[in-house]
Amino acid sequence: MSRASEKFRRRETYSAPYFGTTRAEEFPEEVRRLVKSQFVDVTCGGCRIPFTFAKAGFAVAVNDRCYYAAVCARSVFENHCRKEIRAEDWYHDFRERTHPSRVAHVEGYLCSSDGYAKPHLNRGVCAYLDGLLQDHDPMVEAAIGRFLVSQCCYRTIAWTKILTSGGEARDHTVAEAYENIAREARNIRAAADHVDHHRCQVSHLDALTALDELTLLPESVVYADPAWPWKGPEQETPYEYFTYQVSSVLLQEMVPQMKFWKGRHARDALTDCAQWIRRALERGARYTVISTQNTNAPPVADVEEYLSDHFIPEWVGRKGRAGNSRTGKFDAWYGVYKGVR
Repeated sequence: MSRASEKFRRRETYSAPYFGTTRAEEFPEEVRRLVKSQFVDVTCGGCRIPFTFAKAGFAVAVNDRCYYAAVCARSVFENHCRKEIRAEDWYHDFRERTHPSRVAHVEGYLCSSDGYAKPHLNRGVCAYLDGLLQDHDPMVEAAIGRFLVSQCCYRTIAWTKILTSGGEARDHTVAEAYENIAREARNIRAAADHVDHHRCQVSHLDALTALDELTLLPESVVYADPAWPWKGPEQETPYEYFTYQVSSVLLQEMVPQMKFWKGRHARDALTDCAQWIRRALERGARYTVISTQNTNAPPVADVEEYLSDHFIPEWVGRKGRAGNSRTGKFDAWYGVYKGVR
């Protein structure tokens, strides 16, 4: 295998940099074996679990109202990397058209003092990224989003002045940003080559609307692991960071404020999830799966009691997960529902 081909060995796993993405080996077998035709994830986040089903040959439909998550999904599940072209040739073309000498550097959203908080990159890099983002190419947007989240943020909740790879963000050069973006694009292409994009759907909607718009196949399994409120004092979560700060960079405009389940909206999580289950079953889904964990609110016992009062469970159980520095080890909870009471 040539050195060029070696770079494009198919990736066995995939996830966009995202907070709280479930590892494939931690996804419960009791849910996995229910998938016979199609896996539908209406709050897909980093897309690791949908990718495992797509790689295994199942039809997949994914959705997220966060633009960053949705465009990362589009870059893998839709054919924006032109898979009819050899990976090495496509990569050469990508590098050519994103090279700083071929991009009009403009003072767009990143260079502006308006909007949400922005990464601590110097003005030259910001103008280069703003220029790249003017055409709204999903591959370019996804590569830039992945670069920003993996290198320029702290614990997926705020921009950091020190890059993950070391060095100050303000000292990062245009040439270095270019190489980082190209590397992310190459990783996306290596994952996309696993996927039959003819059997995939991607939407960027709220979950309930997505369930009306996506095509659900017979025997489909609909899954949601949404942005539950955190226990304890109300605070900004990584989901808001991705939805507002990162997505606004990619869109080159401020994302309007939207409702998150916290404060006075915390109990809305139960009624909203019930709406999703009911709509999925009405649309012909065989099962609908809701997941939460014991670091979230409402408490797992309340979620289980509420949903079991309204729907017929097929399986309810817990699965240990490794967690992170904030949560430590914790139990993820899954409820699988097959009908309305």
